Amino acid sequence: MPTENNTIAKELFSGIAPGYDRWAEVFSIFQYRRWHRALVSALDPQPGEHILDVSTGTGAVAFDLAKRGCVVIGLDLSPEMLREASGRALRLKGAAAKGNSVRFVEGRSEDLPFPAASFDVVTFTFLLRYVADPRRSLQEISRVLRTGGRVAMLEFAVPEFTVTRALWSLYVYTLLPLLTRPVSPAWAAVGAFLGGSIGEFYERHPISSLLADWHRAGFRNLRCRQMSVGGAIIVSGEKE
Repeated sequence: MPTENNTIAKELFSGIAPGYDRWAEVFSIFQYRRWHRALVSALDPQPGEHILDVSTGTGAVAFDLAKRGCVVIGLDLSPEMLREASGRALRLKGAAAKGNSVRFVEGRSEDLPFPAASFDVVTFTFLLRYVADPRRSLQEISRVLRTGGRVAMLEFAVPEFTVTRALWSLYVYTLLPLLTRPVSPAWAAVGAFLGGSIGEFYERHPISSLLADWHRAGFRNLRCRQMSVGGAIIVSGEKE
């Protein structure tokens, strides 16, 4: 059954789906696409691989993977975001829109609707803050990934050093709520929510604890890449 975290995510994203990628790029201080490119690079996708993109949103990462010749399923719990992704698939030309290289499914990371060992690669973006039990989602991701398969996560983070953390706090707690207000009430809600969401998540799940959860889920050779002076993190590894 959907949890309170799932419900919060659906409510937040329902109102910002149209134009999401454009505004996400702006409000990330033009880091959003850079983070996606780094995530795809960490996966090293190969043509013909079957990939699950969890928390796909509008499909930005899914389409990037499909352009590499991969067969991609994008999963999200927001019907509005999936509607944007499906509309984009119809509009796009080229490899990302041909045949069945990309398709979208509504679902939850805590209960993935796929058999075990279905995918060569799994990726997920801005997911774990919106689930009640990150361990369960990681275990489900491990379940649907074949042995030796690769996994990568993109998530916001809290900078480690005092000066950069102070600048990050100024932006997410003060400037972001102000900047999002003129766009729409829905974006204003996101701007008010985001800083607290990130900070509270890492209070409960420090990076060391989060990586321990990855190990418990069966992932090894973990690599962490901090980006944008510590405002984002990419974690990647393999299923043992």
